[in-house]
Amino acid sequence: MVLAQREHDFLKEHGIGEDEIFDAREMSERQRREFAKANHKSFMVGKRCSRGGHRLRTVAGHCMQCDTSKIAYQTRHRKTGHVYVAYSEMKQLAKVGCTEDLFEREKSLRDSEYGGAYDWGIIEHRWTKEMGALETKVRALLAQYSEQGFYFKDGRQQGANELFRCCPAVAIDALNKTGQGDVENIWYRPKRIAPVINVTEDMHRELSGFDWFIRTRNCLRVEKIVRIGDLVQYSEEDLLRIPNFGRRSLKEVQIIVENLGLQLGVNIRDWN
Repeated sequence: MVLAQREHDFLKEHGIGEDEIFDAREMSERQRREFAKANHKSFMVGKRCSRGGHRLRTVAGHCMQCDTSKIAYQTRHRKTGHVYVAYSEMKQLAKVGCTEDLFEREKSLRDSEYGGAYDWGIIEHRWTKEMGALETKVRALLAQYSEQGFYFKDGRQQGANELFRCCPAVAIDALNKTGQGDVENIWYRPKRIAPVINVTEDMHRELSGFDWFIRTRNCLRVEKIVRIGDLVQYSEEDLLRIPNFGRRSLKEVQIIVENLGLQLGVNIRDWN
């Protein structure tokens, strides 16, 4: 298979190796899909597109030179990673997605207030060699519950897809029904859904008013945790992921929080 120089340049620009491309010009749609699946290929040389006369296409047949967004979608479709179910008790919404880093994805969902919620927790997931393909199957099983939402990225409102108005059990059942994914290869323990509680007077107390170990105080300051209400919205796992925050600091936090009649890992209604 001979590629034109501009095709070589395009592949190089988008980080696609020539070994990821196969010649599908003489194949039927069924043949190319079967070949791509058997040989783990994501892209092909096909018939020229009507718009720009390009030959480089995704396995689905889209011209990736006319629409480069198709590259990311196709790459994700056959990429190794986790398909997850997340749930927001606050909005009573489930979300299905895929990622290579479950910790970062959960944090991102909360920070961006995906779907208008900040209490997202990943409650189930599967490891698979084709995470995008498995995600698509799960979403198809939940299509009747689909709901459009929003989130903010770089200060701009974006549409939030992959949201479903269903209970957690229904979303998890859809993931299980696919019969795909490795439940043994799990390095991330899904956390319980954080309870949503009302604001109390103690939550407004500033942490500077408490007597902390120096390391604990520095860690909380760097993380910009200012008030008790900010602190209790962190779970034990969240706190232990803070650089230099160890078991001794965690025990200190737990004692102070419990003495106030509170607990870690909650979401506070209307907190600001």
